[in-house]
Amino acid sequence: MNVHFKVDGYAITVHPSSYQETLFNTFNALFSCAKFLSLAQQFHAHIIINGLYREVFYGSNITNAYVQSGSLPLATEAFDQITAKNLHSWNTIIAGYSKCCFYVYVLKLFRDLRSDGNAVDSFNLVFAIKARQRLMFLHNERLLHCLAIKSGLEGDLSIVPALLDMYAELGSLNDAHKLFDDILT
Repeated sequence: MNVHFKVDGYAITVHPSSYQETLFNTFNALFSCAKFLSLAQQFHAHIIINGLYREVFYGSNITNAYVQSGSLPLATEAFDQITAKNLHSWNTIIAGYSKCCFYVYVLKLFRDLRSDGNAVDSFNLVFAIKARQRLMFLHNERLLHCLAIKSGLEGDLSIVPALLDMYAELGSLNDAHKLFDDILT
């Protein structure tokens, strides 16, 4: 079974030895050409036709392709179709919204990620901290710091600078100073 795609007038044909290999190879090609929205749409149509769009592997990758090609509405649609979202799929959509500066949605998705029973990691927590900082939320900024401690991420090399930046920019210099002192001890 050959799979055919067209990108800016160029035809791409994948000759698989198995269907799964076709999809794997096509995803590799998709990442190489992520800026091409038309390729992402063609591939998305292909996985929909084959009934694979709800699976986390395919859904996460197509979500990422749409994020990379700059189409957040299509990325959100692909993400919403995934039946059993994992941490990778959540992080992909959170990063996409952050990249497009939709910080309110970053915080909403972060809350939804936690409500869905997924663990907080340094990747999504940094996006939540930065979103809070960009929105200039002046109250309850310590909640994310407490969450970092609760999640065992208080010493993480990406979390600490994000917390310091947030405290400093939001005017909580005492908290920034205390965090800095805690790092040194």
